[in-house]
Amino acid sequence: MSQEGSNYYVPAPSTWPMTGSIALLFMGFGAAFSVNKIPAGYGMLTLGFAILFYMLFGWFRTVARESESGKFNK
Repeated sequence: MSQEGSNYYVPAPSTWPMTGSIALLFMGFGAAFSVNKIPAGYGMLTLGFAILFYMLFGWFRTVARESESGKFNK
């Protein structure tokens, strides 16, 4: 019995999940520091949100490129 190729597209490894994890780390520490009135908290929280938005735009851009290039089922 011969085996045919799969119709599933497995994308290359991505750095976006790690970028999102770093954003959540900054957001968590920033929120904790802000609640405890540590001055660096608001800056860390803002940086975390900025990294999160960067990650979301980058990841969805990558997904859109893969879809437009027809890789979603190859």
